[in-house]
Amino acid sequence: MNGSMAFYNFTVVGTVTFGSEALDRGALLIDLEDARYALDMQNAAGEILGFQQEGYYHDAAALEMAHRFNQQHSSTDDEFAPVMKSLSRQGNMGLYVSMAQYWSVYISLLFVLTMGLVLWNAGLLGSLRRYGEFGVRLAMGEAKDHVFATLIYEAIAIGIIGTLIGTAFGLLFAWLLQTYGLNISGMMEGAP
Repeated sequence: MNGSMAFYNFTVVGTVTFGSEALDRGALLIDLEDARYALDMQNAAGEILGFQQEGYYHDAAALEMAHRFNQQHSSTDDEFAPVMKSLSRQGNMGLYVSMAQYWSVYISLLFVLTMGLVLWNAGLLGSLRRYGEFGVRLAMGEAKDHVFATLIYEAIAIGIIGTLIGTAFGLLFAWLLQTYGLNISGMMEGAP
């Protein structure tokens, strides 16, 4: 704890097999008090993790919270003064946090655009079956270009409206699942 190396002999009293070679070779199960004694860390902790109540990580809020905490608890004469870091300031995690934010936007946008195109295509295909209506419109003297343009505009409108309504319903159901969850304990009865 005080900048020294720790050497301590433990007596192995048994083995545990996890089924993963990396864990089986390098894992130790040890009492917390014994580990604190071996590492000379009585009444100390190397790191404490904190989680936000929403369950999602908000980098701006975490940075602001860490800044306030560090201003209150900074002490130049205490080398063991606590230091708070946000997830984006932990090693290379800043790259991962920014990448996750950007890619979630990209993937969502791609999905919404794809579904808009699908709905647009469905509107076009549905309109092609209305050949009787088009025949009457052409017989009344409407230009072919105008009939085709109204078909395209109608398909675009259906695509946009369908995308907005579908996205609203999707967000509503996602919010309901996030807020209230889904209790599947009844499906798990009698499971091994």
